Amino acid sequence: MAEKRAQAKEAALSAALQGAKAAETRIAEEAKKKFTRIDAFEGIYSFLALDLPCQVLFNNVMHYSARHALLAAQFPDAADQLQAPGNAEVAAAMKLVEPEAEAKDWRDIRIKAMERIQRDKFQRSEDFRKKLKDTGDRDLVWENDEDTFWGATKGRGQNHLGRVLMEVRGTIQDDTDFHSWLFQCCELESDPVRQPPVELTEGKDDGTGEKQVHKLGGKEYYRLGKLPSNAVPALHPSISREHALILHSKAEVARPTGGVAVMDLGSKFGTHLDGRRLSNAFVMEPLKSGVKLKLGASTRSYQVSVNLRSQIEELERQQRELMREVQTIDQDAADPVQAAKRMAKEEATCFVGNLEYDTEKAEILGLFQDCGHVEEVRFPGQEAGGKAVKGIAFVVFDSAMAARRACGLSGESFKGRRLKVAPATDRPKGGKGEKGEGKGKGKDKGERDHDRGDDSRQFLRDMLDGKWERGVALPSRSPDREPPRRREERREERRPRQREPSPEPSPPRDRSRSRSRDARKEPKGKENRKAKKKRKRRWEQEQLQRERFGQHCRGPWDANRGERRDAMAPKKRPAASPAGAAAKQTKEDPEPNFAAAASAKGPKAELEALPKPVTLPLKSTALVCIDFQKDFMEVGGFGHALGNDVTKLSEECLPGAATLLAAARSAKITVVHTKEAHREDLRDCCAMKLDGPRCPPEGKRIGEVLVEGMGRLLVDGSKGNEFMEEAKPIDGEIVVAKPGKGGFFMTGLHEILREKGISHLIFCGVTTEVCVNTTMREANDRGYECVLVADATGSYFPQFKAAVLEMVRSQGGIVGYTVEEAEDVAKALKAAT
Repeated sequence: MAEKRAQAKEAALSAALQGAKAAETRIAEEAKKKFTRIDAFEGIYSFLALDLPCQVLFNNVMHYSARHALLAAQFPDAADQLQAPGNAEVAAAMKLVEPEAEAKDWRDIRIKAMERIQRDKFQRSEDFRKKLKDTGDRDLVWENDEDTFWGATKGRGQNHLGRVLMEVRGTIQDDTDFHSWLFQCCELESDPVRQPPVELTEGKDDGTGEKQVHKLGGKEYYRLGKLPSNAVPALHPSISREHALILHSKAEVARPTGGVAVMDLGSKFGTHLDGRRLSNAFVMEPLKSGVKLKLGASTRSYQVSVNLRSQIEELERQQRELMREVQTIDQDAADPVQAAKRMAKEEATCFVGNLEYDTEKAEILGLFQDCGHVEEVRFPGQEAGGKAVKGIAFVVFDSAMAARRACGLSGESFKGRRLKVAPATDRPKGGKGEKGEGKGKGKDKGERDHDRGDDSRQFLRDMLDGKWERGVALPSRSPDREPPRRREERREERRPRQREPSPEPSPPRDRSRSRSRDARKEPKGKENRKAKKKRKRRWEQEQLQRERFGQHCRGPWDANRGERRDAMAPKKRPAASPAGAAAKQTKEDPEPNFAAAASAKGPKAELEALPKPVTLPLKSTALVCIDFQKDFMEVGGFGHALGNDVTKLSEECLPGAATLLAAARSAKITVVHTKEAHREDLRDCCAMKLDGPRCPPEGKRIGEVLVEGMGRLLVDGSKGNEFMEEAKPIDGEIVVAKPGKGGFFMTGLHEILREKGISHLIFCGVTTEVCVNTTMREANDRGYECVLVADATGSYFPQFKAAVLEMVRSQGGIVGYTVEEAEDVAKALKAAT
C-alpha cells in the first residue's frame, strides 16, 4: 500500500514538473514574440518607414519616397503635382492631396499597389535589401497613432505594411526578389505569342572584324553582361557581370515597340541607346528596331532588330486552327450520331512513334496482338501495303480499352528502338511542333520522338472521316503467323536452364575412408587462410556500405530501413575475364543496373534545351543537388584550402539552385541532395585521397582542421559538412553522403531512384567539372536522361564550366541536355502541373 502511494506521489510530482515546464516554454515564446518584434520604424529601422526619402518608381514615374508613390496611386489626379520640387516634403504632399478624390477601385488595389511600391523601393537599394534580410524572422509591425490599416495602434490593427515587408523579406532570403520585382513592377509578358524574337547584331564601332548575331527568343527576359550564363556574354572590363536586361513587357511604356524594352541593371559605366545613356537604373525604356545598344565603354555595339512579323504569323496560325475546330463543331452538331461514332473511333486510335523506317503492317499486328483486336494500321504518306517511311503509324483498335492497353507498351524496345505509344487525340500544349534548330517552326529532321505535329493530327482526322483513300483497311482477323518475340522471351531463351530437382531422395553419403586425392586435399567444411581473409574483407566492405546507406539516406523508407538496406545492397559483379579468354555471357540479369522506364501517365514538362527539346515526365523525374555544402562554398572549407575563391561560387549558382528547389517542391517531384562526407575514422577514404602524392600539404587535407569553427574537412558531422541555407534539404527529401566524386559510388543512389521509378534527372551543384560531371556520366551509363542547368551549377574556373556544358550537349547530347536558366525549368514544371 505504501509502495502504491509512493508511486502515485511520484507520478503527480512528474506531471506537475511537466506542466511547469510547458508553462515556462509558453511564457518564453510569448515574451520572445513581444520583445523581439520590430514595431518602431525609426532609428536603425528607419529604412522601413514610408516617409524615408528614397527613389521609388510607380507607373513609370520616379517619386521622392514610398509615401509619395502611395499617394500617387491613391489620388491619381494629383500624381503630376506630387513631382513638383515644392512637394518633396511629406507634409506638403499630404496637404496637396486633401481636396482630391480617391481612385474608385482604391480599396481593391491598395495592397497590390503597396507591394509594388515596396518591391521597387528595395530593388533600387542594395543597402536596404541587406538590412531587411538581417531582420531574420522577426515580426514587423508598424506602430502609429492613427492608421490601423497599414499599421497598428496600441496593439490593434491590420498591419498590412508589415505583412508586405515580411513578404518582400521572404523573397530576398530566397533570392527570388528580382524575379518577383520583374513580374509585379515590370509586368513581364508570359504569352509566347506576344514575345517577338529579337536579334542583336554585334560588331565593332569602326566596322572592322566579323559580325556576330545573337538570336533571343522563347523567354520573358534576357541578361547581358560578363557572366557566361547570360544570353549575350560581353567581356569588356567596363561591363558588369549582369549589366543590362532586355525584356518583354505588358507595360504601357513598351507598347510602341511591340512590348520590347531595355533597362540598365545598376552598372557603373551605364547602358547607351544611340549614344544616349539611360538616365536611371532599373527603369524600362522602349527598344526599337534599328537602334544601337552599347554596354559601358566597350568598343562594340549591338544593332537591334525586332521581328514583329512572327507575332502576326502565329496569330494567323491560331486563327486557322480555331476555324478548323469551329468547322468540326458545326459538322458534329449537324450529325450527332456520326460525331459520336467518330469520337469513339478517335478514342480507340493510338499513335505509334519512333518506328524503324522499314516496319510493315504485319509487324505492327504482332506487336499489339495481346492488347486487343486491331481494325486498321495506317502509315502516313504511304499507299496500301507500304512501310513506316516517316517513322510513325496510327493503329485503330476495336475499343478504347484496347487502345489504353496498347499505350502501356510505350517505352518498350521494338526492332532495336524504344517505342512511343500514346492516344492519338493527345496533342502538345500550344498546338505546334517542338522548336528545332532550323528556320521553320517545327522540329529538326531526324528527331522522331516528338513526331506528332499538325500534319499527323490532320491525317488522323481525314483518315477517320474516310477522306484518305490511299490506304486499305486490314482484314478483320490477323493472319496466322508467329508474332515477333518480345524482349522477355528472348532473355528467357538466353538464360541457362536450371537443373530440375530429382523427385527421388538422394542416397546416403558414403562415409568410407576411401576418398579421392582432390577430396583429401580440400576437405568439405574447412577453408584455407586466404579464403577466410577474403571473406572477412568482403564482409567489412558490405558492413561499411550498409552503415553508410542507413546513416545518410532518409525519406519515406526510414520506417523499414533495415529491410530496405538489404534489398538495395548492390549485387556482386562477375570477375573480369583474363586477357585472351573467350567472352562468356553472364548469368546476371543486366536490367536492374539500368534506370526504370519513364512513366507514360501523369503530367509532362516540355523543356527547351540544347541540343534539342526534352520531355520530363514528372512522376519519373528527380532533381539532384550536388554538394551544396559549406566545405566547398565558405571560407575555411576544403575548397578554400585548395586556394580557390569560394565567394564567387555561391553568387554564381545558389540563386538558380534555390529557384530549382522551389519549383521541384511545388511540382512535388523527387529531390535528392548529395554531399561529400567521410566517416570520422576515415575508413571510407582511400589512401590516394588521404595522403597521396597529389594531396594538399599537411594541415589542409581531408580530416584536418583548417579554420576553427568549421570542424574537420569533409568529415560527416562537422560544421563545414552542413548544407548551405539556400539549398538545405527539408523533411522527406533524400540525402546521400558519398565518399567520392560520383553520386553513385558506394551510396545506393541507383537503387533508390530505381525503387521510385525515376528515369530523368535534373542536375545542379558544384563543382561543374568534378562532382557534377562525374555524377552525370555515372547516371548516363545507367540509362538516365540527364539535364544540366547552367546557372544552378558553378566552378572555381569559368572556362572549365563552359567546357563541361559544351561537352555534355555535343554530338547530339552525348551525356545529356543543358538549359541556360533555372527559371526556364521552373516555368516548364509549373506549366506541367
